[in-house]
Amino acid sequence: MEIFHYMNYQSEIVTLHDTFIDEMIDSCYTVDKYVIVRNTGRCWAKLHYRKYTYQNYQGVFHAKKNVKQLKKIFHGLINKYNSFEYDGYTYYYHRGEWVRNKVNTPFRK
Repeated sequence: MEIFHYMNYQSEIVTLHDTFIDEMIDSCYTVDKYVIVRNTGRCWAKLHYRKYTYQNYQGVFHAKKNVKQLKKIFHGLINKYNSFEYDGYTYYYHRGEWVRNKVNTPFRK
């Protein structure tokens, strides 16, 4: 794992596999953790302790989904937007590698 400084943030290059995303969704579903995927506008999707919430251009919505559905949704969103926030860290895809930064103001539970 390579650590470097970019714009006053301590960043590290990480390797993300599909199993990491699956385990992340499992932990956000069963443990008090969260994941948020945002697009470049005002739309986002969030999973926090079994509560799936999303915002589109029509408002904020809550939906009941099982773990299998959530994994499919979040795999698609992460691959589409190439960035997400998980448990106090932001991950983004940059120049062919995934980079992780500590979030200064994490999601408030």
